[in-house]
Amino acid sequence: MLADDVIQSNIQEYLIKRIQEEDTRIEKNDLNDKIAITEQILLNVDSLSSFEDFYEEECQGSLLNWVYLLYSQGGKISDYKKVEILLNNILKIFEIFPIKPMDLINLNFIHKLNKIKKNLKYTNLELY
Repeated sequence: MLADDVIQSNIQEYLIKRIQEEDTRIEKNDLNDKIAITEQILLNVDSLSSFEDFYEEECQGSLLNWVYLLYSQGGKISDYKKVEILLNNILKIFEIFPIKPMDLINLNFIHKLNKIKKNLKYTNLELY
């Protein structure tokens, strides 16, 4: 295995592990960690572009659920700016790594995105 392949594999494994750890945290609202993970994904797009596991439901589904859970809490969001940064990063990631059509259905993406959109209307018209 070439050195570049090893580095890419390590980056991929690290990011998948971070996403999984964030999903299992008791305190689900630590926006700083979620933002850091999404920024690391955006900084390492080249290493992830051929990584099929990233397209699997656990990663894309997790990213969407992070924002969905925040917006489904309604008035409990304490820092809308951080939530908007997180959402913006996730939307960029979804542009780079498109969601598979079957995942749109199976993971209820459309419903969740519509709920997020509805709540955004009241908090950030520009992002809406």
